[in-house]
Amino acid sequence: MKKLATYYVDGKIKYNKKNGLYYYQDNDKYLFAQGIYKTKIKEEDLPDYYIKVWLHPKYIYLSLKGIKDVSYRPNFHNNHYRKYDALYISYNNKLIINQDGYCNNYDIMIWGPEINHIVKELEKCKYKPAKMRKIKNLMDKKNKWYKYWDDRNWNGNYFFTSEEVWNEILGDEK
Repeated sequence: MKKLATYYVDGKIKYNKKNGLYYYQDNDKYLFAQGIYKTKIKEEDLPDYYIKVWLHPKYIYLSLKGIKDVSYRPNFHNNHYRKYDALYISYNNKLIINQDGYCNNYDIMIWGPEINHIVKELEKCKYKPAKMRKIKNLMDKKNKWYKYWDDRNWNGNYFFTSEEVWNEILGDEK
């Protein structure tokens, strides 16, 4: 069997002068490898280690097999639960995290509530338990932070959390 791609997409974005940008899906429901290359693979042909994930504006089928490294970056500067959080996934290298917490050498980045789904699936397939504990710990901190501000009915204001607030929210867990 041929080597499978790290992810497949149910369609791809195309452009023409008449329609501008539009989302193209194959009539025969064939998937696009890496979101670019049309294949003869359909959703039902994928092995069990592929999971279906919503990544706006499309579904992707993400492989949990062959992942070399994963990193989670919570965003503590907005009023959305996971909207601007990032889960970086690399199939080839160890991820290099910059001083500001961002990563540049990832193969795919997932954001929003789909992070929860992927983390659960990675735990199910027993992907690096120590790494997953670290990610779950960061997710719990984000949950506490979000609940702290949500309980104060902040009405969409942005909060840049101070050291005193961190101590109040997380105590010794920082």
